[in-house]
Amino acid sequence: MPFESAVMELPSGFAPGAEATLTAAGALALIAGWTDLSATRRSDLASAVATAARIAGLPEGTLPLTPAALRQHVLARSVATCGVSEKRMRNVRSGLRFVLRRLDVIEPRDFPLMPAWCVLLECLELKKRAGMIGFARFCSSRGTAPEKVDDTTLADFLNHIAERTLKAHPRSEAGSLRMAWNRACDRIADWPGRPLRRLQHKDQFILPLKAFPESFRHDLDRFGSRLGSTALDDLWARDPFGEPLATEGNDVLPPVPPQPLRPGTVELRKAHVRWAASALVQTGVPLAAISSLAALVRPLEHAREILRYLYRRGGNKPSAASHHVADVLRMIAKYHERLPEPDIKRLAAWKKLVCLTYTGMTEKNSRLVRQAMDPRREALLLELPNALMKTARLLRPTSPRQAASLALRAVVIEILNKIPLRLGNLIGLRLDRHLQRADPGRGRVTRLSVPSTETKNNRAIDMPVSAEAARFIDEWVRDFRPLVASADCIYLFPGDGTGNRPISPQALGEAIKKVTREQAGVELSPHRFRHLAAHRFLAAYPGHFEEVRQLLVHAKVKTTIRHYAGTQHDAAMRRFDDAILAVRRRRSPYEGSAPNAPKRRPRPT
Repeated sequence: MPFESAVMELPSGFAPGAEATLTAAGALALIAGWTDLSATRRSDLASAVATAARIAGLPEGTLPLTPAALRQHVLARSVATCGVSEKRMRNVRSGLRFVLRRLDVIEPRDFPLMPAWCVLLECLELKKRAGMIGFARFCSSRGTAPEKVDDTTLADFLNHIAERTLKAHPRSEAGSLRMAWNRACDRIADWPGRPLRRLQHKDQFILPLKAFPESFRHDLDRFGSRLGSTALDDLWARDPFGEPLATEGNDVLPPVPPQPLRPGTVELRKAHVRWAASALVQTGVPLAAISSLAALVRPLEHAREILRYLYRRGGNKPSAASHHVADVLRMIAKYHERLPEPDIKRLAAWKKLVCLTYTGMTEKNSRLVRQAMDPRREALLLELPNALMKTARLLRPTSPRQAASLALRAVVIEILNKIPLRLGNLIGLRLDRHLQRADPGRGRVTRLSVPSTETKNNRAIDMPVSAEAARFIDEWVRDFRPLVASADCIYLFPGDGTGNRPISPQALGEAIKKVTREQAGVELSPHRFRHLAAHRFLAAYPGHFEEVRQLLVHAKVKTTIRHYAGTQHDAAMRRFDDAILAVRRRRSPYEGSAPNAPKRRPRPT
């Protein structure tokens, strides 16, 4: 069908681009007037629009039928969250697309391709071609030939997806296109155009490390090495690059904090240094002038401007970014540059102004945990490991890698439901060290033991493993782990194709969030299972904070109380409600008559 005839005539009374926004109620009125469609088709379209309003939880007159609003309230939500079946959700999306295309709110489905794009797509396999045809139609509609594609084209494509399509995740769609394009550039000879760079958020300020001078990167590595060193390391005399450390008289100055940091924490601190340096660039300091970490705190006004920028960027209030950057600036000033004590005190005073004060869980975590405590969702979460493992068993003969991916999620969620470990300890579990068996020859795992040297707060983890969780672990190790683990890997959850290394925190975290969102209707990261465990325990045993401390392996009970005292609010309200009901059950003083009822006058005789 030619493009000109693909856009149907707009009904009277609706003008695209007018200030009035089309709502679900307005669309229902328009659909009723589409007499060129059958009554059944009109009924199906009206049902799709009405269902979208119900899923959004908004009256039909207040739900805007725009891509942004539908994405926020309907399209980006999982079927478990919406309370509808997958088939019904597909029908709702299809109906919405038809209605909005007919009203020219979103792009028509088929735009004719330019001849150059037709030739280019023929170079791809059928499956890969399907992933690029949308981009080809977008470029054809704007007259952009393949050899003219650049980073600006990709940014425009992202805006197009966000504003003129009903794709649920525009950045993900654009990111997948970028990877497919770059893969074609690498593997197909004479592919026109050049590789595309990663998309940046509009408010992104953090620069890649390679953007900074080499001397800065060199100094950052020295800083990281010092943070992770101990008093017995040769670093006290000479750093890894062979440069002697600063001395005072005959004594070597202490270049490291009192406690050495773990490798993961060191990398995190180095990332915070990059945040600080990027913020300094935003204040107007040239990149070339940031030749070392000294530029972040010398002059000290640089540190002040960095914190001021992050404070303003956070809405003139403390933020996580300003909190972390203030911490690392103090470490640079004290341990790396050894500024005078008055300067360190000034920096500490600035730090107090921009640091977050945690008095409990964040609002987002509290909301998600409350959703997870809903009886229906809680039942889904508890049954999710069994459902995932059952599907993994069915897929193992035909799709082994997909089966292993599902089985990994099943085992992780089963462990987190029973033993709420921190993410670092979870991915660091080793077959040869942490899984204890009462009968090593044939028995199942009975205990999980992690020494204090491998935990965040230097508290050992030594907990029993339930028989059900042990069955999941054994089946994973026996039937699924060999499908993705290398022969020399000793980690319980290996990284795919990474040799003797565990799965990355990002990969595991995203996998768990995705499966809980899609299957249980609530997005839980591995760490949120710890919050959920505390809520579950305190709901059953109000006030038992010491037992929760032991469950979560906190160092001090005041940490547990600070985080979870707020969970007792619901229990307190339930007890108060019970007390009110108990009072009401007593004999009413107005029994037999309505309270404050006027006395009946005697009838005249």
